[in-house]
Amino acid sequence: MNTRHLRIRLKTTLSVLKGIRFSSPPKSEVIVFDLTASDRLVTMVLPGIGHVILPSPADAMYLSPVIVLLMLKNLKYWGEMRLGQLFVVYLVSCLEYIRPKIVITFQDNNSFFWRISRLYRKAEFLAMQQGNRTPEDLLSRSQHPCGCLPDHPRLGSKILMPHFYCWGRYQEKIYKQYGHDIDHFYPVGPLIGGYYKTEVSDNSGAISYDLCLVSEYRKEIANGMCYRPIKTGQDRYLEFVAKYVRTRSLRLAVASHSHEQEAQNEFFLKIFGSQAKVIPYSREKLSTYEAMDHSNVVIAQYSAAAYEAAGWGKKVFFCNFTGIEFRDCPAPGFWSISNPDYSDFERKLDALLAMDQGDFERQAEESMKYFMNFDPAKPAHRVIRERILKILAHEPKFIT
Repeated sequence: MNTRHLRIRLKTTLSVLKGIRFSSPPKSEVIVFDLTASDRLVTMVLPGIGHVILPSPADAMYLSPVIVLLMLKNLKYWGEMRLGQLFVVYLVSCLEYIRPKIVITFQDNNSFFWRISRLYRKAEFLAMQQGNRTPEDLLSRSQHPCGCLPDHPRLGSKILMPHFYCWGRYQEKIYKQYGHDIDHFYPVGPLIGGYYKTEVSDNSGAISYDLCLVSEYRKEIANGMCYRPIKTGQDRYLEFVAKYVRTRSLRLAVASHSHEQEAQNEFFLKIFGSQAKVIPYSREKLSTYEAMDHSNVVIAQYSAAAYEAAGWGKKVFFCNFTGIEFRDCPAPGFWSISNPDYSDFERKLDALLAMDQGDFERQAEESMKYFMNFDPAKPAHRVIRERILKILAHEPKFIT
């Protein structure tokens, strides 16, 4: 074990010890799994529905006598004798104590959720897709330089979910293609983007900006501490955008995200100067979605939020100059580019800015729905809320 992994292991252990509670977890028919992004489910899906949040052990761990006894009973699940597998034992024991009907998560990439969904059979496990899922997210590092999963047979090397509320048919295709084990797919579009467009947006069509660049800033990429083609591709992309804006009198918004706000602002100020307005991030106000909504064209590399806007029918321009094929738009067209040629970039972006919104929707709708199946009459938050209410009312199991 190298020094970096040792530090991570020590940090995790200290976090767990700090979060121990010598009591039993609260009970409810509906469990929201993991604190991360749980506020989105609570706000958008669960108003008026009783629930409790079961944190991951890194955030809080309940160790009452009854939970400890259940853990002893469930030690058979501690297969690899690793800390992660012990957490699985703990989580299954908590579920046996709570006895919920539903376990729901917005962390569809959480390996603990995958595992417990196969070990605890007395509840329906519902996962909602949170972010952009490319083949990189479905492969290990030994299979691809940007792979995210551990090698087989480690915990999390295979994705397991009974019910996956995903963005579109593209996700079903790639999860099956790379051998993961999902029982049922429901291509319902995005949770946050769908909620914004149907519950928050004024849908006035008012345009405040010509371009909205969705921030994909990460310190490790900006500093070159990543797979080299990712930084090279991002640098070229931002160079093209800056040059394009400089040669035109355009209103450019940069929709910032939650990570490292100060460093992010300095990064974009250095690139664009006074040519761009950096929109401060607000989780509550859904600031990224508002900025995209009020822009003529959204431009991004492979931002999840930009894909969500594409599902609305918003004019988008996806730019992948990394040379990594997996990061290309799943349905390429005049709204995407992978060749790092400025004249081609300029020609395509000129055409998008000039294109009538209705013309874009007519030409792109079928392709966009392939990876982002947003339906304003049946947005994701309403679909899954209806499913939860039916389960709580003891209606029959899922019909596929």
